[in-house]
Amino acid sequence: MFSSSLVVLYFRNLPATILALQALGNKRALFCEVGTFMTDMASNREKISNIPDVAVTISAVYGCKWSLKILDAIQNGICRPGAIEKALPGLTTRVQSYYFSRMIELGVIGKTAYPEIPPRVEYYLTDFGKRILEILQHIKAVQRDIESEFRASQLET
Repeated sequence: MFSSSLVVLYFRNLPATILALQALGNKRALFCEVGTFMTDMASNREKISNIPDVAVTISAVYGCKWSLKILDAIQNGICRPGAIEKALPGLTTRVQSYYFSRMIELGVIGKTAYPEIPPRVEYYLTDFGKRILEILQHIKAVQRDIESEFRASQLET
């Protein structure tokens, strides 16, 4: 349908598009807005695979101090963003928003937005998130056991 010289460009602003056209020379180009492209890519990815990647999720969650703390707060019933921010000193709104988005993308938590004024949002653990927390609890238990054994061996010497 398209020739091999067709180039697809995704730009949001006109100056970048003009610069890209100058760089292409006489090749044909198809243009699409960035946001639309990203939405299409995300929906295609969901259609292709809805299977969560446990290894990626564990490394993303366990490798981050805020993710663990946020998940603990949600598990303990603190579901509103403002309450989570108050419960975790040092957590900024920007960082919190990033980790909420990341964990929603990973399928660990879900978001419920209530059509109220003022708007109310609550986060909850998905079934996958509950299973991930079980794994994280086992990791924490192993860490506690190792620390106990280490302390005991230090006392003996």
